[in-house]
Amino acid sequence: MPIRKDFLHPEPPQITRFQIITGLFIIVLYAFAWYSVLYLTREILRMNSVTYDNNLWVLTDAEVSFYNLFFAFIAVILGQSACLIYWFDRPKRIFGQIRRRTSIINDQRVLNWYFMSWFSKLGFVFVFLYACSFDDYGFFSLIDEKLLYNSFWGEIDFYPNYSYIYILIIIVLFLQLWTTIRRVYKRKSLKWMLVSMALLSISAFGLSKINLIDYKKINERILKENMYYTHGIELPELIKSEEKNRKLYQPTLYVAPGKSSDDKPIVIIETTEIKVENISQILERERTPHSFNWSCNLSIDRRIKMKFVQEIYRELAEASMFKCDFTIAQPHRIHDKVYNQNGVFSARIPLHCSSVMTTEDIFKMLNNEKVSIIEIKPTASACFIDDVLMPYPKIQNTVYQKILENNPNYVIKLYVKDEMDVEAYLKIQSAIREGLKRHKKEYAIKVFSKEYDRLMIEEKKEIARKYPYAVVEITEDMATDFE
Repeated sequence: MPIRKDFLHPEPPQITRFQIITGLFIIVLYAFAWYSVLYLTREILRMNSVTYDNNLWVLTDAEVSFYNLFFAFIAVILGQSACLIYWFDRPKRIFGQIRRRTSIINDQRVLNWYFMSWFSKLGFVFVFLYACSFDDYGFFSLIDEKLLYNSFWGEIDFYPNYSYIYILIIIVLFLQLWTTIRRVYKRKSLKWMLVSMALLSISAFGLSKINLIDYKKINERILKENMYYTHGIELPELIKSEEKNRKLYQPTLYVAPGKSSDDKPIVIIETTEIKVENISQILERERTPHSFNWSCNLSIDRRIKMKFVQEIYRELAEASMFKCDFTIAQPHRIHDKVYNQNGVFSARIPLHCSSVMTTEDIFKMLNNEKVSIIEIKPTASACFIDDVLMPYPKIQNTVYQKILENNPNYVIKLYVKDEMDVEAYLKIQSAIREGLKRHKKEYAIKVFSKEYDRLMIEEKKEIARKYPYAVVEITEDMATDFE
């Protein structure tokens, strides 16, 4: 039997004007449907990032435009695939080009569902975990900190760092659409493919300009309840934190800068603006009989001066608090520090603010000949430690050496100026704390042959007695009156 010419050189299916119009309608319908699904899924996952203090994963206009374009390309490609299925799907014949058309149809159907199955699973996992990472109480709070920050997630930023992956997905998906068509129709298909590429690009750009919901209004609606956003609070930035997450059961005080440089800072508890002299009364009302280790979270703007923080300290002491937790931002976290608002640095209420010791008693203790004084006087960019100027990065090692020299009767005398920023104050406190920790870890290995974190409570208490947190803060008023 002679081989039919149309078997070796198949002709494209004859398409009527009605079928062309119907095919275009299918492309529009499918493209808009898939674009809607992808767009709304992104917004749903973004809402998953909302934290307890009304923060969320905010996309910039550039990010929204890029993701919309990516979704539009996928939607239009899948719409074109559905159109090709409609055009090529004809009644089967035993001989001729219909067999090859069947392989084209199968390719299109497999492409649609296989790609969406793969893309939905992979995309959902990555975006879900990425959104959860904005809230430290979410998925990433369960992962070891060192593993997290030294891994792929520590460097991930989908846009713009990994934008080429999206482009490659679109290119591969489009070319896969034409694999069998190019094999069957050879040169003719090349012209079709180029025309399709041009029309598809124009359609995708147009579709991407459609925002199905007002994402800016959603952002504003959520962020208007966020104290950091509404009052422009910039948290102090520290590398180390005492704990990974702040305690949700404690009341939170927000302290924001005044509207002008002459205005006093604004104090907010939960969402209510209060006067600083009313802090103790309000906190006492919230205290319950079962409140052990009574404390609160202080979310203070990094630019607030220590003179105002001293007033807050006094109010906390009147509310029978002996410590507080400063909320900090950690620069090594996955996202920008605006999303890292759960790090905690625990601080003790200074002796002069509480009723434990009077100012006179404090100076009597410091003048005791048996006490070895380590004197720290901060400046704008460094510290004088026993009259030797030290930059901030070297404070930790210097404190470590001074404690080693003066152990066991050391007392760190820290001068706190009224105009010192709270961030500088916490950096010094953190350096002192790290110097002490280094001694504690070495002592644990030397005496107990174990790492400090694995010690029992009684063993840790023994080390705390050996290396106490003996820091006495001296304000400008105290220095004027007694020195």
